Amino acid sequence: MSPVPGPVRALLVLSVLFVFGLLPLGLGAAVPAAHPSPPVHGPSNPLTARLTGPPAIAVKGKGNFYMVAFNGTAVDASGLVGNYTFTTQLLGPNTTGAFVQPPSGAFATDNQTFTVGSISSPGTYTLAVSLTSHGPSGNETANFTRTFQVVTPYLLTATVYNPSNRTVTGASVEVLLDGKVLGSAGLTSLAPLTHATFTYNYTTLGLSPGEHTFTLVIQSVPGLLVFSGGAHTESISFYVQAAPANYTLDWEVGILLTVLAIFISLLIVAPRRTRNRKSP
Repeated sequence: MSPVPGPVRALLVLSVLFVFGLLPLGLGAAVPAAHPSPPVHGPSNPLTARLTGPPAIAVKGKGNFYMVAFNGTAVDASGLVGNYTFTTQLLGPNTTGAFVQPPSGAFATDNQTFTVGSISSPGTYTLAVSLTSHGPSGNETANFTRTFQVVTPYLLTATVYNPSNRTVTGASVEVLLDGKVLGSAGLTSLAPLTHATFTYNYTTLGLSPGEHTFTLVIQSVPGLLVFSGGAHTESISFYVQAAPANYTLDWEVGILLTVLAIFISLLIVAPRRTRNRKSP
């Protein structure tokens, strides 16, 4: 077999590097440059904080976020010698009518709870908190954020009846999803021969594809309260469709490999044909 010419070998190596991703080809993300270390503010222990909260809250619902502050000028070796103050901002596609409570103020000690609610549109939102540490040596400010999703919840409603001749108090309805308890909600006092509407919002970032079942169970004096069908439990099943597959990248890779295969075959076969034509 004739040796492969040097230029052909070089092109073959480059083709293999492209195929196995050892050279960038625009199908993957570029390697990010290293970021410089953040500047250190304040005394030897700079101000920092931990802001936590739910990954999702319901449209027009509310959720609690919790911040704990550490160090800064408000703290020395003996402990808390100053205080922390804050201002908040809600960022997202539609914050009209939404609220953060409290919008600003001071921590009682080193922690604070924020309630975010009444967001009317689904999407990605961010709670931003500007935190300032106040102490004998001065003030220090840092910014912290927590991103969350606002989603349309599953809304469960049912009518609960009291067909008995006695008033029922302290009853509740337990909610289960696929046999797992999600929570419960109390019912108002039900007079004899009256009914009440039960409502429960289940907020989730999504359920796995397939069939799921919500089950409602009345928790009360046995036999007194029932659903509209006369039973103490009520279930509803539904099916979650799988997200459509995305074959875009597969097609791009397939086309790329086909083009490379044709390119390589031309590089190898064409020189051989040329040599054969020149042979006596």
